[in-house]
Amino acid sequence: MNNSSWKEELQSLAASQWGLFTAAQARELGIQRNQVARLAKRGLVESVDYGVYRFSSGYEASHTDLKAAWLSLYPKKTAYERMTEQPLDAVVRGRTAAFLHDLGDFYPTPFSFAVSKRRQTRRDNIHCLLEEVDPQDIVFVDSLPVTSVEKTIADLIREGEDPTLLGQVAKDAVRSRHEFNVERLAHLLESLLTEGNDADDFARTLLRGSAFEAQRENFLGALSFLDWMKGKEGLGEDALELYLTGKSLLDAADRSRNIILPRYSKNRMEELDERAVDDK
Repeated sequence: MNNSSWKEELQSLAASQWGLFTAAQARELGIQRNQVARLAKRGLVESVDYGVYRFSSGYEASHTDLKAAWLSLYPKKTAYERMTEQPLDAVVRGRTAAFLHDLGDFYPTPFSFAVSKRRQTRRDNIHCLLEEVDPQDIVFVDSLPVTSVEKTIADLIREGEDPTLLGQVAKDAVRSRHEFNVERLAHLLESLLTEGNDADDFARTLLRGSAFEAQRENFLGALSFLDWMKGKEGLGEDALELYLTGKSLLDAADRSRNIILPRYSKNRMEELDERAVDDK
């Protein structure tokens, strides 16, 4: 294989997997370690993880460190080969999955993966759990296989995460308008509950509470805007009625979470602002 052809082949491989390739994949193509080392010495490629490289001239993909860790688990196989196999050999899970879903306030490291076959590693930045994830509990986020929001929540509960952090995860999911599969969440939670507790009730209570908190935050923001208007310019009749009604609803909602708070859109706020000016 001449000098230009093997580099082109390596670049083609990297282009198919976020600009990355592994030393083991290079060897599978007949490219020796010293050839990769020469590329690195010339600054054409750079190491991003143990045995994983990226071309320096290419774009840097998002979550490169996580993708490099995922590739390093089975370094001989290409990303395409692994994505087309069933079951998937490694699925992002736990805190790392919550981070990718943009839920809660979790650090993604150590990177957590559910692996379908036993996989041991001595690396501090990777944690593997032997678990074959049901295909219905897998979604793709930034081209990586990741546990669904429902499965991620169930895993975090199973691992005893702080209830405050768990509440934030569910609340963020509600705020992002995620459509929960309550039945699936209940099924995933079933094995975690003590005898006599109903998983479906638990799932619905969890989501109802999170929805309330998300609505409450939005509602407080709307009232703050009205409060600011009242102090600056005074409120028109409609806005004043809305403000007083909102205060009453908020007090009642704090006593009973069964009350659903109304949503005030930005357009509605601007409309009230205009009316307040007109009434003046």
